Amino acid sequence: MPSIYLRRRMFTGLRRLAARFIYKSVSYSIRNAYESGATGRRLSRWMPVAHGPNSAVLHNLETIRNRARDQVRNNPWISRGIKSWAANEIGCGITLKSAAPDEEFRKRADELWNRQIKYMDADGVYDFNGMLRLIVRTRREAGEIFIRRRPRLLSDGLPAPIQYQLLEPEFCPVTYNLSFNGDRVYAGIGFNAIGRRTAYWMYRSHPGDAIYSSSGSLQELSAIPAEMIIHHYDPLRAGQIRADTPGDEGERVGRPRSGRTARRPQSHASQDAKRRNAKKT
Repeated sequence: MPSIYLRRRMFTGLRRLAARFIYKSVSYSIRNAYESGATGRRLSRWMPVAHGPNSAVLHNLETIRNRARDQVRNNPWISRGIKSWAANEIGCGITLKSAAPDEEFRKRADELWNRQIKYMDADGVYDFNGMLRLIVRTRREAGEIFIRRRPRLLSDGLPAPIQYQLLEPEFCPVTYNLSFNGDRVYAGIGFNAIGRRTAYWMYRSHPGDAIYSSSGSLQELSAIPAEMIIHHYDPLRAGQIRADTPGDEGERVGRPRSGRTARRPQSHASQDAKRRNAKKT
């Protein structure tokens, strides 16, 4: 029968072994509480870079946007989906009714609105509801859109001296960055020293329209005061200043919706073209 000293040594060793086993088990369970934090063989090569909210967006935004627009032009399924989404989101448009306590004022305000909605578009193409549909369509396709307030003169003959101009995101270049007098311009948007938006730097014409952009003055950037611009987009992260890439509408509104999954339909289209060519031969 082992001596008391030997039994104590055996008991101490077993206790240390049990403690070490419990510690390793608890540590392993804590480290792997989230599967994405595991470092096993399958995930050892998955080491994403910690991008900021803007560096992740602006790096290849123009390429993604161009591919998204190409998908809308050439893929009838994506084009139809965007058209259907805009119709479902806007429907017949927004009907506004005055809630003023004075009945006469309500009546005159409603009449003024009904007359003004026909002249809301500064380009003279859409009425107010048509502009809403185009805003949704552009957001779905390009991720964002700028709406510029255009004050008018009373002598212009409008029911109310105000119109709105819809500007695609290409008007505000994401590559325009500079600093001056304590202010800075980042991705075409001007900020003051406390981070408040002060201006949007925009082209006078669409940079992709060569016919209308032949004049050098039209390609010059002008600072539009921030209070005159409505930047319609939905950021995915705090501090994000331009649109990001969402997928389904169930996720978020942001970068081109046809852009996040553009690779998949493009691959399907290429395979379909190969099959058609194979049948011909």
